[in-house]
Amino acid sequence: REPGILFLDELTAAPPSVRAALLRVLLERNAGGTPLHEGSRVIAACNPPEHAPSATELDAANLNRVSRIRYAPTIGEIGTFMSRAGERLLSPRRRPRPPRSAPEQGMV
Repeated sequence: REPGILFLDELTAAPPSVRAALLRVLLERNAGGTPLHEGSRVIAACNPPEHAPSATELDAANLNRVSRIRYAPTIGEIGTFMSRAGERLLSPRRRPRPPRSAPEQGMV
């Protein structure tokens, strides 16, 4: 096995059972019964409770085992991201292909 990244999103909106599992991943380096490679990293993303309707703060047990990085993009960064995303979505390479027609009966 090779090292990898375990990415957990919307962690502050996760139910208590998921947060308990996170603590096991952090303490034991084990995810669902599978040991993590020594070089693997666990990264989580979340919104503060005031920005997510179902979010709550992480408990002290989890907070004491992670590094928190607060990031708020500037309006310019958001605009750049949105324009690039729009370009990718409208790119001819990304347009869905028309469905293939079914072969006529008797043809394979």
